[in-house]
Amino acid sequence: MGYKKVRGLRLPTSKFTTPIIEEVYYGDVTDIESMRDFFNVEHAKVIHTAGIISVSKKMTKSLYNVNVQGSINVLKLCKEKNFPLTYISSVHSFCATKGSVNEDSLIDPKKVVGPYATTKAITTKIMMKERKNLPINIVFPTGILGPKDYGKNHLNSVIKDRISGKLFAYIAGGYDMVDVRDVASFVVKLATSPTVNENFILSNSFILVKDFLEKIGSVLKDKKHLIKIPTIVARIIAPLSEIYYKIIKRPALFSSYSIFTLNHSPKFSHNKATALFAYTPRTIEKTIKDIIIDIMKSKK
Repeated sequence: MGYKKVRGLRLPTSKFTTPIIEEVYYGDVTDIESMRDFFNVEHAKVIHTAGIISVSKKMTKSLYNVNVQGSINVLKLCKEKNFPLTYISSVHSFCATKGSVNEDSLIDPKKVVGPYATTKAITTKIMMKERKNLPINIVFPTGILGPKDYGKNHLNSVIKDRISGKLFAYIAGGYDMVDVRDVASFVVKLATSPTVNENFILSNSFILVKDFLEKIGSVLKDKKHLIKIPTIVARIIAPLSEIYYKIIKRPALFSSYSIFTLNHSPKFSHNKATALFAYTPRTIEKTIKDIIIDIMKSKK
């Protein structure tokens, strides 16, 4: 059985366009009835990517409704139609804050840190439980970034602020960052393969915030010196940062949650994805260069 067309579900208020989506439908994952037409097809394999990313320390109604209830709605419709599902979770679903993490590491909503991680862990556990009723693959990306950013990706925002000169300081720590194109390529390959009921971590390699910013500066040929904010100071001013970015309606570049995450990051292994699907992520240098080229082009 061949899968010839890509059908995409878009919020009614969305203005994003992409030539990859050949059949566009409008709906909202939090409203199951709004997705009926989208699922009105004889055969399909579903990739569920919709979700809200948050570095806030407070659970909001929209965060829970989209990440948990919205995913349950998609799952219900997949079960009704018997459509295999690929769910995009997050490495934040795992409980570990040090050491090495693989696909067998513990996932427990009560032991993760932060509301975003809680919603992803809850949904991931639901998906794993439902595997007895439906083929479900689960993908766990690390920090995603890349060109063609139509939203307000946190990591891309850092690069944009570095380019514009708005970024003058950084906080200690680091994280694993992966190119969105590598994630997308793997997900399509997985969703259209016979593989079922498997978990896959999609990581790249750990990088310090300092080194990340230096690589940006290297591409820009800009040796501007940035101030390092001590962790203890960052924790004190984080609440003010969150308020400020909420006022200007932009993702907070650092918050209490992001400070914790950057200083308690385990090593994520993508050995399984590499062994079974030859997953080979590009270098962070290549990703940064492509993002900067894309940003510069958009300004012309």
